[in-house]
Amino acid sequence: MTGGVGVDLVLEVGGKGTMARSVEATRMGGTVVVIGARAGAAEGDFEPSKLIIGVKTLAGIMVGSRDMLEDLVRFIDVAGVRPVIDRNFGFDQAREAFIYLKSGAFGKVVIDIASDAGR
Repeated sequence: MTGGVGVDLVLEVGGKGTMARSVEATRMGGTVVVIGARAGAAEGDFEPSKLIIGVKTLAGIMVGSRDMLEDLVRFIDVAGVRPVIDRNFGFDQAREAFIYLKSGAFGKVVIDIASDAGR
């Protein structure tokens, strides 16, 4: 799909054996981000030298547990936290939404996938 160049960024969420494929799919100078710590994810045929040779970056992101998410949801509900929404766009206006976001929107820019602005 990339003509052999590879992608800029891979979000690695797989398990055993997927890390090597993720590094291989990343372009020279690209980044592989490992989300969470799945059992056995670091095992398999992954070769760290592939990162060095390809000038690739490996980064990790830890996510919380389900209990932590449920605590957060309760807090948001009790505290009445509401996001500031700057502007809504229909799905057919996704391109315009990204342009608007890049222009310096204040708050969230929403793309409603269930509606088209033209309808």
